[in-house]
Amino acid sequence: MAIILLFFSALFIFLNFLKVAGLRTAFIKSFIATCFFSYLFCEILSLNNALTKTNIGLGWLMVFIAALIYFIKSKGSLEAILNAFKFNPLNPSSPKVSFSSSVLITVLVLVVLPLLLLSVFVPPNNWDSMAYHMPRVLHWIQDKNIYPYPTNIYRQVLTSPLSEYVILNLQILSGTDSFANLVQFFSFVGVLCEVSLLFKLVGINHKGQLFALLMVASLPMIVFQATTTQTDLLATFFFISFVYFTVAIVKEKEKEKEKGNENMIEKKNFFSNTIFLALSLTLGILTKYNVAIFAFPIALYLFIFLCQKINTNLNTKQYSIQVLYFVGISLLIALIVLAPFLSHNMHYFGSITGQGVFDNNASIVSDKLSIKYMLSNNIKQLADFISIPLDPFNKLIHAGVSGFHKILGVSENDPGNNWAGEAFTINNHLNEDTAGSLFHFGFMLVALMLLFKAKITKKYLFGIFYFIFSFSLFSLLFRYSAFNFRLLLPLVTLLIVCCAYIIFKHLENTKWIQLAMISMFFVALLPVYFNRAKPIIADPFYLKRVLSHSPKMLEGSKTIFQRTKMDHYFAQNPSLQSNLVAVFDSLAPAQNKILLETEFDSYEYLAWVLAKEKFGSNFYIGYLPNGKYMSNEANIQPPSFYNSKLKDLKSHWSIVTDK
Repeated sequence: MAIILLFFSALFIFLNFLKVAGLRTAFIKSFIATCFFSYLFCEILSLNNALTKTNIGLGWLMVFIAALIYFIKSKGSLEAILNAFKFNPLNPSSPKVSFSSSVLITVLVLVVLPLLLLSVFVPPNNWDSMAYHMPRVLHWIQDKNIYPYPTNIYRQVLTSPLSEYVILNLQILSGTDSFANLVQFFSFVGVLCEVSLLFKLVGINHKGQLFALLMVASLPMIVFQATTTQTDLLATFFFISFVYFTVAIVKEKEKEKEKGNENMIEKKNFFSNTIFLALSLTLGILTKYNVAIFAFPIALYLFIFLCQKINTNLNTKQYSIQVLYFVGISLLIALIVLAPFLSHNMHYFGSITGQGVFDNNASIVSDKLSIKYMLSNNIKQLADFISIPLDPFNKLIHAGVSGFHKILGVSENDPGNNWAGEAFTINNHLNEDTAGSLFHFGFMLVALMLLFKAKITKKYLFGIFYFIFSFSLFSLLFRYSAFNFRLLLPLVTLLIVCCAYIIFKHLENTKWIQLAMISMFFVALLPVYFNRAKPIIADPFYLKRVLSHSPKMLEGSKTIFQRTKMDHYFAQNPSLQSNLVAVFDSLAPAQNKILLETEFDSYEYLAWVLAKEKFGSNFYIGYLPNGKYMSNEANIQPPSFYNSKLKDLKSHWSIVTDK
């Protein structure tokens, strides 16, 4: 099976990193490397419409051989790897299993392992997976390139593509979508590794590392996203990775004077950290543009920090060369990773982002750049974060937001400041798009109070300014939408890490820390076992109906064990299942060249799933050019090519007979 080749390639990449780094660092670097190679294969093979299973398999075979040769030639590999696995990940100084290690093992068994099982055994079924994440992957495989093709769902050709590049490698090698959710799941694991390593870098013990890990692992949005094909958790992984390697470089340079400039280990670490820092930033931007907004102040700080060290370094010339290396390698990696995608956009859409293709209100980019509208978005996004699935509480928040806007002198429903012109509503549906966390907001308030009680240093002032600036810049540049919290997930995750640091450092009563950890563990269990789309125990809204004696209490009572794979695809829109199944049952075996006419948020992927079930691998799905943008010529089929037409109008699919 071809997917095994990718698995062993990634495994040997991981083992090679494990020789010189700890378990967590090796996982982070190997995941970054795997994403980078996935990107390279998609871009290079698309040049000649050669994006096929054979060619991608050959690409991973070359990676496998190179990694294997390096692994065999390296001395002491096996011993170093065995030593790495002998110790507890959070407490490498002691081979004994501590209390914190017991808690960690419990989290791995009751949180991480179930999420892995959900990721593999429940196929992609959330809205964005249906509309554009998964359909674009199948269009690319069908067209044998990743260039734009005709579609009515513009997000398929416009949004940052890295996550889908990785999914494409998994899907084309395995022939199934069973591994598509793993990109986000491994991002979840990677974020937990990065968070604990950040605490280790700043001198926090294993108990503090576990505290930070639990604070992040209990954020509902992160847990919900871990089993989907959304891209926000992958963007968060790359952003926190960028922060981690930034801190690692700063810490090494601060220690360099003590150890002496001729320390080769420090120099080697600097070169390696620079490469992975640049990869993290550029791959993060290729996953979500907003990563650039959150990373810019940190990148600027690091550059200034390195330049300032030139004058204080004992070997100014040698240090200057290191800084030039840092700038040069960063620019080179940015060119390799970002230039192809941005040049595609310029060629096919006429701009770097291609946002002009969207209708005015459908674009996420704001056209009202003012302080008032920025503050409006700030307060609305804060309201979404502290929302809970209780209408009376949310109505109270909504009233407060409306009162704030009256003082501000703008409307919270301004169509120019809200995505798609929608009115402001608070919709905490406990899913990967809108789940907030009043629980974590409470921890942020605790951290703020402790900060005011402690001595506020320049480090804390810089942190406060950074979060306010980045959050406000996002609110200034982007329209408000009910799903903006997931776009802010990288920044919110870093904020939670910083709050965990403040609480652990300044909360003197350790019993409160232990109580907080226990609370976070139980909060983490809720989105794992009570996921609306993938309920292991029950759908939380079904429980709500039971408790309120709702007449709809029987709806949504099925767990993942009571659903077929086809049921899982329709889990978020069950009313569509009978309609779409009937449409495909009506198609004749020869009607396998399907022309689609869909809407902005149509569940197109379901058409691919049913077409595969109906026709096997012998079918084609496409659109006619709509004039909104230029498609790659090889990806356009004439109207005469198609022998059937399906139309989706307001979530009702039908066969068009007047072809």
